[in-house]
Amino acid sequence: MIDVENTITQAIRIIQEEVVKQGNDFDRIAPLINRGLARSGKTTFLELTFDKLKNDPSGEYAPIIISFNGSFKRRKNETCKQALLRLIATQLINLPQGQDPTNIVCDEQYLDNYLDTVGNSGKKKIVLLIDELNRLSAPMDEDTSIFLKEKFLDTLGQYRKGDRP
Repeated sequence: MIDVENTITQAIRIIQEEVVKQGNDFDRIAPLINRGLARSGKTTFLELTFDKLKNDPSGEYAPIIISFNGSFKRRKNETCKQALLRLIATQLINLPQGQDPTNIVCDEQYLDNYLDTVGNSGKKKIVLLIDELNRLSAPMDEDTSIFLKEKFLDTLGQYRKGDRP
């Protein structure tokens, strides 16, 4: 990886600029996308960006990082949106030692409550970092795409960043 610290600083600057905006049907807030060849450091970049946001001295960020890399598999009859919600939920709760995170179920209302409590009421800026989103679905189905847009790109104080090969 070349000058990863400078790249992370630039990504944080973009996140800071975009997270304070609110999108709509006429003014789209584009996701920040990190792409590169296999084994080029995309996942490491996301993890380091997550750590920097989580440990920001201002305490103003509530980053969420999920990955469709490795052993991710959708459950039988699970939609892309349900799988996405499940992975987000695994990052929002503290699992007891040894509990299987694949047994978690999360509905949109639970996530809405979290986003409202932490984001709007808690005054934190929520940043969703997604690794290997293309492994969930390529191309993205409409329901999942609309969900991500409405919850993380069009909502004031929330932003999504991801990577793809």
